[in-house]
Amino acid sequence: MIFILFFISYFAFSQEKNLLLGDGQLWEGVSLYNVKKDEGAKGFFDLRLLDREYAYDADIDLLLHFNQQYEIIPSHYKVKSRCSVDNQNYKLGNGAAAFSDVLEPLVLIPQEGSLFSSGAQIEDFSIEFWVQPHDLSRRETILYWKNVRFVDNALIHQYISCSISDRFVEWSFINFFSDEDYSPFSVTVKSRRQLATGEWSHHLVSFSHSTGKLIYRVDGRIEDITYISANRGERSKLLVPSVGDNDEGYLYLGKIFYGQIDEFRISKRVEDRPHLSTYGKNRGVLVSRPIDLGYTNSKLVKIETSSMTPRNSNLFYYYRFTNERTDMLLWSNDNATNYRQGAIPDYWKPFNPGEIFIDDDGGRFLQILVEFYPDGTLSSSPSLKNMKITYLEDLPPVAPSGLKAIPKDGKVVLIWNNVTESDLAGYLIYFGESSGIYYGKTATAVSPIDVGHVNSYTVDNLENGKLYFFSIVAYDKAYADVVAEENFITINQQHYTHKSEFSKEVSARPSRIYGRN
Repeated sequence: MIFILFFISYFAFSQEKNLLLGDGQLWEGVSLYNVKKDEGAKGFFDLRLLDREYAYDADIDLLLHFNQQYEIIPSHYKVKSRCSVDNQNYKLGNGAAAFSDVLEPLVLIPQEGSLFSSGAQIEDFSIEFWVQPHDLSRRETILYWKNVRFVDNALIHQYISCSISDRFVEWSFINFFSDEDYSPFSVTVKSRRQLATGEWSHHLVSFSHSTGKLIYRVDGRIEDITYISANRGERSKLLVPSVGDNDEGYLYLGKIFYGQIDEFRISKRVEDRPHLSTYGKNRGVLVSRPIDLGYTNSKLVKIETSSMTPRNSNLFYYYRFTNERTDMLLWSNDNATNYRQGAIPDYWKPFNPGEIFIDDDGGRFLQILVEFYPDGTLSSSPSLKNMKITYLEDLPPVAPSGLKAIPKDGKVVLIWNNVTESDLAGYLIYFGESSGIYYGKTATAVSPIDVGHVNSYTVDNLENGKLYFFSIVAYDKAYADVVAEENFITINQQHYTHKSEFSKEVSARPSRIYGRN
């Protein structure tokens, strides 16, 4: 009951206001860890967990994310022909390569230093990608590379292809592996399971020069394995990859294919733990910028969110709130990466969106932290569209009433009615020698005079026989705090409006006839 009465009393001198994070504000100034901005409705950005796209490292020969205007990472290949990008149907990131009979394949020209460059000496390698076929009624070619080698004036063709036939995937390596004599050698590895139209699957083929194993995995499970040796056994002499000397050994993706390819990677090492889940196990974190609500002792009413938490994914919310500018300056240096691991510190208070803040002590500077957690299968992410902050802004006090001026000898006594506001801090007395112009000055004071929290004051050292005009203004704690800060920080002029309007003007002419008392 006491809280309700206080809340009603506070509301009488406050105004409910709203502030929006997200949507048209585009999450300006937020710090993100393992969270991305994903374009949502009306061109605004929703926040979701970052997909498990591969990051570049020194062993990567080629990495293609196919996001928007994709780039070739690293610069080991030049683009001869670009493919189309589908930003609606993709596995990771925000795009996938799209292929059909009417769309161009992706054609890459290997450069010096690449795994498929002319005369390249290869040890270990891996080729992997996500694929989603749309037509399995015909034979299709997902990947194709060819080159030639001259041996004893004879032309030997080399091929690598990844094809779909009768819904099975087949990798063929023709004269890609060889011995010292470059004897012809062909090997094929195949999937055991059939592909399904419209479904994504991950494909990875890898070779280890130390073991001679060529392993083909689909969705992380081994589908086929063979030894690259003269008699296909593990105890015979191993063969090694060898690239011919032709500079036109182009690499084709989607040469004869209808569907999508995403997250294409060639590595110069054996990959046996591909990223198969859409998201990692690590949480994502958002930390907002410190939000200035304008005045001290503002009251949080509620924080509402527009969000989605599919399956058993989660969003957890925290806040901190202070009147102190020194805290705000410290918070400005905080960022989401500081909360990558471990429990969220106790100085962050948890809250549930939409619930009324009952035990909030009030403040001026607000900061919000949000945790993002994927579902148990790591396939679904929560999404956050916006956060709407509702708070009560402390309004300026009402103008003082009942002002009276009593002339005395060389001074004027002013009295007025107290303003009844919970955080009233004091009054300013304005005076001057013309109505409405308050630039008065005495030997001991200059207009306005800050008299503190009183309801009477004597303005002395005035000249007898001269008419003086007076008006007073009430101010609250928010104004007092800003004035106290003025000597060491730039103040926004809006804070000076946190004073009341001028009271009714009164006038008085001091004279010796009134006496000093």
